[in-house]
Amino acid sequence: MENYYLSRGLAFMIDLFIIGLIAVLIGFLPITKELDNIIFYIILVVWFFKDIVNKDGSIGKNILGIKLKCNNPNSRFIMVNKVLRNITLLIWPIEAILVILFKKRIGDFVFGTYVEKKQIT
Repeated sequence: MENYYLSRGLAFMIDLFIIGLIAVLIGFLPITKELDNIIFYIILVVWFFKDIVNKDGSIGKNILGIKLKCNNPNSRFIMVNKVLRNITLLIWPIEAILVILFKKRIGDFVFGTYVEKKQIT
């Protein structure tokens, strides 16, 4: 795959930018400390669910022409796997090293997912 690492990295950065922009915009609102904590958890949940925005994965993946797939396309748990794989992003430096070495993140190994280039039809 040409530019595989660049595509995955840029898709990650686009997703991070979108969620960061939402967080910054919310940060301008006059909110209490309690509401601030709730908003933090909402943004964290949005991050975990970013790969089910459409059937191919996140907005960043869609923009860059890559898609998230499951090893078992007949599984009833495809959406669950796409969400759970993002839990491991909490240790993103290790995830980045694994992508460089194996083209897969810990979440991909554990939850049976992988990223591939979209086929142009």
